[in-house]
Amino acid sequence: MAQSDGEAHLHDDHDDREREAAADGPHPLQVDRRIMREIVEDKTGSSVRTIKFLSSGTFHKAFLLRLEDERELVFRIARRHMPRLKTESEVATLNYIRLHTSIPVPFVHHYDANPLNRMGGEYILMSKAPGIPLSKHYYHLSGDALRKLLRNVAELLIPLFAHRFPKTGSLYMNRPLKYYQTRTPTQSLPDPQKDEFFVGPIVSWSFFGGGRGENHAIDRGPWSSTKAYLTSATEREIATVQAECDGTTAHHRPHLPPEDYEYDSSTDVSDNEDEHWRTARWARGAGGLSDSDSEPGELAYRDYRRTQRSSFLVAHAMQRVETVRKEMKRFLDVMQSLGAFPSDGGKDEFSLDMHDISLENIFVDEEDHSKVTCVIDWESTTVRPLWFCAHIPSFLEHAYPHPQLAPNVSASSIFWEEAVKIAGAGEEWGRAEQEGHALRAAHRMIEWDGWEEGLADAILGEEDDGDEEGEPTQRAPAQFGTVVPATDGGLVVVNSRSPRSGIGPKGGGLNGNGAGGSRHGAGVDLALLNGLEARLRQDGFINDSDHD
Repeated sequence: MAQSDGEAHLHDDHDDREREAAADGPHPLQVDRRIMREIVEDKTGSSVRTIKFLSSGTFHKAFLLRLEDERELVFRIARRHMPRLKTESEVATLNYIRLHTSIPVPFVHHYDANPLNRMGGEYILMSKAPGIPLSKHYYHLSGDALRKLLRNVAELLIPLFAHRFPKTGSLYMNRPLKYYQTRTPTQSLPDPQKDEFFVGPIVSWSFFGGGRGENHAIDRGPWSSTKAYLTSATEREIATVQAECDGTTAHHRPHLPPEDYEYDSSTDVSDNEDEHWRTARWARGAGGLSDSDSEPGELAYRDYRRTQRSSFLVAHAMQRVETVRKEMKRFLDVMQSLGAFPSDGGKDEFSLDMHDISLENIFVDEEDHSKVTCVIDWESTTVRPLWFCAHIPSFLEHAYPHPQLAPNVSASSIFWEEAVKIAGAGEEWGRAEQEGHALRAAHRMIEWDGWEEGLADAILGEEDDGDEEGEPTQRAPAQFGTVVPATDGGLVVVNSRSPRSGIGPKGGGLNGNGAGGSRHGAGVDLALLNGLEARLRQDGFINDSDHD
């Protein structure tokens, strides 16, 4: 007997809910579809025909809604990481991009940044991105189509580098926001034509990951200078370690932003794919939550830390605090030696950093795969120093070599060549990209949601006892060269490697911007994680089964 339309709908809805539950894994985010439907119908004036689960990730869960008037909208509800600020900033960023650039982005129809609303979480209702994800066709593009695509992407993104802001932080609009201020559900959207944009508290993983989003004491800016920003970041780590040693906060294994472990299932990869994916998944954590007890080795790690703390008691705590203080000072010295702070007494300049331009976040035309139709996922976008913002898109930094290009040609180098041609911003972007390569590499030290012994050596390089003249030196990754004391008591970098030479698709060290530029190999991020893993394995806290 054939199913009726109603029975078929119920069957599809049941299957969809099962897909949602499976995607949630051990960290379910309960969503009441009835309330979602009521909200959307109230705000759009149209009945909701269907609701389809799209995805469940580290930061949010998304649904596709088809309305009776044939519109398709995306309803995205946030997990509780950084109440209110993250949603407010993302909406402001989308409005700024839509109003002041030619980058196509989703249109925000409605949002509610109150985590205690009737949905039980902050949400954004936005237009569905037209087109299809670039990930579906990127590695199948011809050489000519790839070059055209990269030219189009450069023409969209690079002009934003010319935009300047007075401080570093994140974008907001309408009025200054008080952190954790209670707010009623949004009655109307701010009007980007009338309301001013301003730089407010930063929304970045290192400031809200690992449970930091609900820590009121953390200084989130905004900051009017790079030095103030970096100093605040180091003080954040020192204070966190002090709190861990005092027992006022729990130890957790540090993590980088989740997007740094993204994996594109459509990518043709080498024979080492399985090991790379197992390591990345372990680093990211089951369910994508950094402080999860279900991560392989997480409970063992906490037991290990607890044992250390109880064994060495006050002496160990004092030593750990002293170590993080020393490493954070070392980090600031390196950043100064690399030119992070203006040497002529001038003011710092800041721009908007597009940190997550991935293959999944770029949408292209269904017929012409070189034509960009939308760029999504602007959450945690920040205003940063120019050297931080001037980098190639993440899908080129982390991509495998394109099969249609010659072995000595990379997609990242093609993008770079097209980018520097862009009138008004290209040349300045190119200079900042090259000059800031070592700065961006060193900055990785404060992009984690925590600190651990060995982090400074892994990112900045090991410190040697001294050279032939007895002067202390610091052995750094290839991109840094060697850091040695300057006559004024500071540090200076010698023999620095050009960023255009790259590191290669399977090389060690931090991410290169040259040929290949892949993370697939012993990059610093995974090297540090593997080092932490080895330490735990040596003490008998984890074994190989933790990676299965």
